[in-house]
Amino acid sequence: GKSSDSILATVAAAAKLSRDWTFLGRNTYSLLKNKAQDAAQSAGENDQNRFQAGFAYRDTETDVWNALARVEHQSQSDTTSKEFTLKRSVELISLHANWQPRRPFTFSGRIAAKWANENSNGIASKNNAQLIAGRAIWEFASRWDASINVSTLHGNGGKSNYYGTGVELGFMVMENLWLSAGYNFFGYTDKDLTAGEYTNKGAFVRMRYKFDEDLFASKSNKDEIAKSAKP
Repeated sequence: GKSSDSILATVAAAAKLSRDWTFLGRNTYSLLKNKAQDAAQSAGENDQNRFQAGFAYRDTETDVWNALARVEHQSQSDTTSKEFTLKRSVELISLHANWQPRRPFTFSGRIAAKWANENSNGIASKNNAQLIAGRAIWEFASRWDASINVSTLHGNGGKSNYYGTGVELGFMVMENLWLSAGYNFFGYTDKDLTAGEYTNKGAFVRMRYKFDEDLFASKSNKDEIAKSAKP
C-alpha cells in the first residue's frame, strides 16, 4: 500500500493418530510496516504471532464424549503509534469437553488458564487467570433447544473473582445451523480466555454451525465413508 506494507502467513496441520484421536496444529503470523511518508506518521511495525497445538478426542463408537486439549502462544509488538508502544505475550492452556448421555441432553465444560506478560510504554506487568465454565443444553423439540451456562474467572492468585450466569434459547434454521438468543444476568470479559464466548452482562445473539470432513462430500461419498467407518 501507499502508507504501509503487510504480510499474513498461516499454516495448519491435522494428523489422525487413531480412530478416536487427532493431532491439530496451526500458526498465524501477521506483520504490518508503516512507511511514514510524513512527520505525523510513525515508521513502526505491528508484529503478531499466534500458535496453537492440541489433541482432539471423539468417541466414534457411541459419540457420547468429545474433548479437546490445547496449548496456545500469542505475542504482539506494536510501535506504529508515536504515543503508545505495546509489547505483550500470553501463554494459554485449556481443556474442552462435551458429554451427551442421552439424545435430548448435552453437557459441556471448559477449564482454562493463562499467563500474560506485558511491557507497554516501559511499564512491565504480569497477569494470570483461571476460567471454569459449564453449560447444560436441552433439546426440548425437534428444532429447539434451551441452555443454561455458569462460569467463574479468578485472576492474580484469587485476588479478583468474577462470576457469570445466563440462559439461551436456540432454533435450528437448517441442518447443523443454529441461531440463538440469550441473556446473561451478570458477567465479565477477558480478551484471552473468553474470546469465543459472550460473557458480558446483557442480551446477545449468536450463530453456530457444526460440520466435519464430509461437509463438501457428495451423497455417494458420504455413504462410502459411513460404510468404511463401521467396524
